Amino acid sequence: MRHTAVEAIHSASRRFSTSTIAAALMVALAVPSQAARPSAMKLFPENTLVFVRVANAHEFGEKLQQTAMGRMIRDPQLKPFVDHLYGKVSDLYAQHVEGKLGITWNDLKKLPQGEAAFGIVAREDQPPAFVLLVDQGPDASVADKLVDKALDFADKKGAEFSKEKIGDVTVTVVRDHDHQNRMFGLFERENTIVVATDPKVLRNVLWHWDHAGTPTPDTTNSGDTTATKESTGKKANADFTPTRTLAENTRFATVLQQCRRKQDPPPQLIFFADPIGFVRSVGAGKPGPRILMGMLAPLGLDGIGGVGGAITYATGQYDSLTQIHLLLENPRAGVLQLPAFEPGDTAPQPFVPKAVESYWAWHLNLKTTYDRLCALVDRFGAKGTVDKFVKEKISDKLGIDVVSQVINNLKGRYSWMIGFDRPSRLQGHQHVLAAELADEKVAVNALQSVVAKFPDVFDERHFGKVTYYAILPKGLKDKPEDERPVNPFVAVMDGYLFIGTSCQQFERCVSARDGTVDRLIDSEDYARMSAVIGRETAGSTPVLFTMGRPGESFRQWYDLLSTPELREQLGSVNVNGKKIKNPVFAALLEMVDAQQLPPFEVLAPYFAPGGGILYDTDTGYHDISFTLRNKAEP
Repeated sequence: MRHTAVEAIHSASRRFSTSTIAAALMVALAVPSQAARPSAMKLFPENTLVFVRVANAHEFGEKLQQTAMGRMIRDPQLKPFVDHLYGKVSDLYAQHVEGKLGITWNDLKKLPQGEAAFGIVAREDQPPAFVLLVDQGPDASVADKLVDKALDFADKKGAEFSKEKIGDVTVTVVRDHDHQNRMFGLFERENTIVVATDPKVLRNVLWHWDHAGTPTPDTTNSGDTTATKESTGKKANADFTPTRTLAENTRFATVLQQCRRKQDPPPQLIFFADPIGFVRSVGAGKPGPRILMGMLAPLGLDGIGGVGGAITYATGQYDSLTQIHLLLENPRAGVLQLPAFEPGDTAPQPFVPKAVESYWAWHLNLKTTYDRLCALVDRFGAKGTVDKFVKEKISDKLGIDVVSQVINNLKGRYSWMIGFDRPSRLQGHQHVLAAELADEKVAVNALQSVVAKFPDVFDERHFGKVTYYAILPKGLKDKPEDERPVNPFVAVMDGYLFIGTSCQQFERCVSARDGTVDRLIDSEDYARMSAVIGRETAGSTPVLFTMGRPGESFRQWYDLLSTPELREQLGSVNVNGKKIKNPVFAALLEMVDAQQLPPFEVLAPYFAPGGGILYDTDTGYHDISFTLRNKAEP
């Protein structure tokens, strides 16, 4: 029989550590449960506030290798660079980490082969407890070594050790010598390691493990603890009452059901969080959190039932597929009622250029949202507080009526474009927002009034047949244009109000409108996305559509690494006015010099478009995000 962590406890030393258990979690979260054991969802308590689970490490690793990134790093033309990078990381680990953890680089490759799950569990009148489950599979894994190392560390720190029996399982309990209420319990059963900071959690896990498929006994009124006594075999544990499991938690079940569709394969990773329950649990007995909790109900935030999702890699036409559901009570109130989303067309307009990194489109009735905000704020203060603030702090200073000339003049369609200025620079990530207008003349008059009031701030410019205004406050005007972090602007064009951080990006929009640069709507990327969205929506209209082109981001960083001036900036950081070597980027640049990257055109085919859609459903907001798989790659 192999030497396990628990055997080591019994025969050699007594050891444990919170910090290393955290490290064990980071390594283990890449891990089907054995037939003899229920899944973590059917073992963890119902009141688990945070839950993360990876079902199968072997499948998870294989799927990651099948993604575009996994295939790209195996490209023969990139292999020299990847090998050099791998060796560099290995060397850095050996120099700075191995001695502290006592785990070699090769040990880290021995990941658990079964399920891994982590949870934060609410406790009455106490801080939350933590629980970690790692199914190592048939062979010992790095988890064994991490636990051994952790126990060694605790032993050297003077921790107190004891053993308790729960049924046929021996649990090792480690308590902080100076703080007896700080403890961890640990057991290993069927090659599965379970660690928790509350003995009741461990008993709960073992009870449901031993009684798989048996309904949780309701002992609220009868006081019947027979099943518990049989499970623990100790009179000292006779008062223990098993709770229902996370799988029986209605909120968790609803979120998971929304994120599991018949046409999708089982996800490799699922997660869930109860944010309101977490605040309650963490703030138990503390005045600050109690005040915060008292504000949640008036703000309507207590209507957040939970948030969770499911992630799958390399499935069908998708490189990655993520579904997230924000569970909300119905009807919504307070802050949750503010967004007045409406269905509508989300196809890119003619002014949206192809060369964007991201495109977002949505429909929102801003007037309704504003009215709801006014009503909500009025509940907490004097009537007309928001209107007064907008008038005195914004309208009067700008010289226009913001509510009538701007808010009430917006038709409800919005497009947000994110792209990179060229040539590439560190501050190249820029934004443009276009809001459709009900009356363009009203917007033009309002803009001209603001420009006339602040002539030193606005610089009138012309591009093609379009007039727009660069916004140049004193801090920006004194710097050369190519050294400014942003070059903000405002314009009215084709029935839209444009505002953003880059004049270059707006001029690209004008060129797309005029047909002198490629448009996103005419691109193959959008055609593929549109076809997929058509199948995903199945006749329903999402309230938000997003599209991303990750190849544009990669091109930005590729160009930065290839530009001498920018390489110098990346290789150093400014500390107290002095430039010192940036070790992270310096190491990266060293690798780039040692093994030259292949041309960008070799890597570009690996980057397929991605996107997402957001629905407003009866149970809350549901998001489906994905990245497509390219048809052919090198």
